[in-house]
Parts: sequence; structure tokens; C-alpha cells
Amino acid sequence: MSNYKVCLCLRALSRICFKSIRSYKWTSACKKTTVHLNQNNVHTSSGNDRPHTLSQLQSRSLIELSGKDTIDFLQGLVTNDVNQLAEKSPSTQYSMILNVQGRVLYDLFLYNSSSENKTTILIDIDKAGKDEVLKLFKRYRLRKKVDVIDISDGYKVWCQFNSSAIPDTLKPPLTFHDPRVPLFGCRFLSDKSVNETANANVVDEEEYTTWRYRWGIPEGVTDLPPGNCLPLESNLALMNGGIFYYHILGLDLSCAMASTLP
Repeated sequence: MSNYKVCLCLRALSRICFKSIRSYKWTSACKKTTVHLNQNNVHTSSGNDRPHTLSQLQSRSLIELSGKDTIDFLQGLVTNDVNQLAEKSPSTQYSMILNVQGRVLYDLFLYNSSSENKTTILIDIDKAGKDEVLKLFKRYRLRKKVDVIDISDGYKVWCQFNSSAIPDTLKPPLTFHDPRVPLFGCRFLSDKSVNETANANVVDEEEYTTWRYRWGIPEGVTDLPPGNCLPLESNLALMNGGIFYYHILGLDLSCAMASTLP
């Protein structure tokens, strides 16, 4: 068999593999899987009598962007379509910031908490990258009417991660389903501490990290070292974190990679 025919066979095989991965249904797989944690016996099987496990993510920080040019400003900096985020409030998106070589700098969550009179986007990002992202925002803001504020001292990021819903008695106003994987859990922002109750078991962030690793979900600079990872190999597409038809900062390499896929 010639080298040309071998290349054709390999390309056909890659198309089949990619299509099978792309058509994989997270929801059906999650319903059939029971995941147990070591000490707390937290699982994803059906049933409403189990306590909801909460954890304050002390490794995360919050940045507030507000102003009439906020959406246009973010549209040119992150990998996802922020215009879709702006269509509904409250809503959330998972996204990444890339460097000019197309490698991942930081992964982040975008929370739309806009009101009728004010556009406000809250950015949930790793605490280790907060200062660099603040500098980046101020560098590219130029004359756009966008206010950049660090609100980490006022609000804390919490996660509820052993079911896809949080009880109404514990649900703060800023509560969002995790946009990366269905049924993984919820994230919410609170300016108050959450105490342990009969329906909520508060655990350390290490429990959340263990749960996340069991699902194979990367997060933060520990899992995604800045400037080293490519977005596609970091599961950007599988975790609903990117689009490939916009020309945005640092996405040229990702667009070239995506164009070679079926």
C-alpha cells in the first residue's frame, strides 16, 4: 500500500474518531455512572434525600466589568461568543483567554448579571492569574467605556457539586449551572458565609478538586499552566468554551487546527 493510501486511511479513521467524540452524550453517560468520594460518600445516583455538598472555592477570584461597551470589549478577548451570553440575564459561559500564539493563558467563567439599565459581567478566574488579567483588561480597554473592578473581597465563589440542582432554601440570587458539563453541579456567588445545615454539607475545596478530577475537568493554572496548553487539547470544545468563526486575539492557531477537522 502506498504512502498516499495510508494517509487517506488515517484521515478517514481520524474523522470517525472525531465524530464519535463530538456526538458523545454527557447526560446519558452521567445518569449511568455512580461516582463515590472517599470520606463523604457523595454520589450522582438518583435520589433527593442526600445532603447537598457545598465548597467555597478559595482559589478563585472575581472581577466585575460594567459599562455599555462591556460586551464588545470581551468579544475580542475570549474564546466564546459573548453576544450569546448577553441575550439572557442571568446566564453563564465558560471561556478562555489566549495569548498571541494561540495558547491558553487562563480559563474563566463569565456571569451575566446585567440589569435593564446597566450591563454587568462578573468574571470568575483563578486567584493566581487575577492581577495579570486585570492588567490585560486595562491594557486593551483603550477608549471603550468599561469599568474594571476587583470584587474578590466582597463576593466569594461557591460550588455545589454532587447534583445538578441546589435547594431553594440555599439558593442565592447569583446561582448558575456549571456550563462545562451537564449534571456536574452549580456555582454561586455570595457575599455571606454559608453555614452547614441539614440539607447542606460544607467541605474543603480539596473535595471539590477530587470530584472534578474524577470527571476529568481541568480548572485553573495548576491544570492549565499559562502559555503551555492549546485550547483544543484542553477540551475547550467539549466543555462548551469556544467558537471558531470569530477572529479574536490569539485564536488564529486554534482556527487553523479546527479547519483541518471534519
